[in-house]
Amino acid sequence: MDVKVAGDGISAHPHIMILLLGKSFDYKVGTMIKVPHGALQPGTLAEVAEFYSFGTNDLTQMTLGTSRDDDKAKFL
Repeated sequence: MDVKVAGDGISAHPHIMILLLGKSFDYKVGTMIKVPHGALQPGTLAEVAEFYSFGTNDLTQMTLGTSRDDDKAKFL
């Protein structure tokens, strides 16, 4: 299966790391959303991804501008 990276003209070729000789299977191509802009663009991403996975820790840190490891931000 060839995957075209939207807008960049890059072709990705997924490879299985462990040989599964004589076996066939279906897989889906998805994306992990780790930045707020990506979370606000579901329609655009839906054109090229079959599923989403949200990196909620990264989204929270970027949205609030802080980290859960930040000892000054006691509210987290």
